[in-house]
Amino acid sequence: DLDLPRAQVPIAVDTNPLLDGLPSSLLPDPSRASSSSSSSSSSSSSSSSSSSELRAEIAETKEAIKKVERQIDNVEAEIKKVELTIENTPDPEEKKQLRKKEEQLRDEKNKLLDEKKDLRTLLLQLNQSTLSPSPPPLPPPATLDEMIQTLQSLPWNPPPAPFTFDPEVTFLGEENAIADLWKNIHDSFHSSSPKPSLIISANMSGMGKTTFGRRALTLLQKHVADHPEAPQLSPACSNSDLLNHSSHVFINCNSGSLGDNNTPNDFESPDAWIAFRLLCRGILRRNAISMLLQMQPKDTARFRPRPESVIERLVNDQRTDPKQPFMVFVHFDEYPFLVDKRGEKFVGQVLRELVSCSHSLLQQSIFLVVFLTATIQPSHSLINISNAISRYHSLELLDPDVVLNHLLDEYGDHPLLNKVASPNSAARRRWRIFLHDLGVVPIFFATICNVLSFPNRSAVYL
Repeated sequence: DLDLPRAQVPIAVDTNPLLDGLPSSLLPDPSRASSSSSSSSSSSSSSSSSSSELRAEIAETKEAIKKVERQIDNVEAEIKKVELTIENTPDPEEKKQLRKKEEQLRDEKNKLLDEKKDLRTLLLQLNQSTLSPSPPPLPPPATLDEMIQTLQSLPWNPPPAPFTFDPEVTFLGEENAIADLWKNIHDSFHSSSPKPSLIISANMSGMGKTTFGRRALTLLQKHVADHPEAPQLSPACSNSDLLNHSSHVFINCNSGSLGDNNTPNDFESPDAWIAFRLLCRGILRRNAISMLLQMQPKDTARFRPRPESVIERLVNDQRTDPKQPFMVFVHFDEYPFLVDKRGEKFVGQVLRELVSCSHSLLQQSIFLVVFLTATIQPSHSLINISNAISRYHSLELLDPDVVLNHLLDEYGDHPLLNKVASPNSAARRRWRIFLHDLGVVPIFFATICNVLSFPNRSAVYL
């Protein structure tokens, strides 16, 4: 009954006895078979074409990111040239014009950084598309208030407080170190092109780097109070008033899950990484790893503020007058552990993201200081940042004779110091040999003081 060419019929109807007597409506429809085959072929072709277009778009986006990075490098090079010209130009009017040009270049750089961030977000979405034909859209970014509420709702068991020394007590030898720190901070903001301080302390273990960094603001407050002649950082208020309005942000790259280093589900972009640490440590006073391990992926994906906005929130939560000068002291302790996890390039980008905030923060009377501590010197590429002034800060060994005199003043009635006060005594000679052999790094000095605070401790115990 089918008036069709045999080639179009998928089953030989006239020779198949199983189909005899069936109405034509139940017989195989050759046109449907042909259409299905054509549709399958078309779908395969369309999928292949879509995949090819996606790969092309990913390649174009990567090339666009490289192009923007080259533009950023060019602008940074121009900024360096302008800064050098400012330093060598005596004419005040010409300096004024050059500073205006420098500010325009920094604005251009910030726009390029925003463009790069948008392109990286697009690239992430495109890469996700290669894994899933229809990836879920990125959730809308959370406000800072929403993120703070989310993190505050998470369980939090504060870890035991680390041992630290009385912040009111000045260590022997710290007077010079803290005076140098204040001078470095002042000079960086009072150069021809004011920039944030990037201060690196790379001393051997036991020299007290971490303790010095933790106590830095307290020691600076005492220093400027004892030395009113110290150079003024801000013309708007005294040094003491400025340091009374300050915040210490301690980013611990050691200590595992009790620190702030990195987790497998951590942020990929350097700006989000440092912004989250500033939020956790600066505003919430919690360590970042504990928070990240409890966060839902959807909440992590919604966290996209810039570091600058977190610092502004940190400061404005603590000052009532928006014109009151304020210092934010960000201390990275044992940053080489982060280099081990994420690589030197990533850590360099984190530092660049942080110090790039300084220009706009300074316009709001916020002085940003970044302090790095480790037992090794950083590579040149890590700290070669055009919009920051990098300075090395050394902690010195204590003078053994000064230490011995201090011990006599504080613990002279201890049995271990009996007869040490006599200039030519054998006991004094033994103590001097002991202290000279140690070299008296601060941690040894602190240990000796701890032993002498117990009258019954013996020389063997010491």
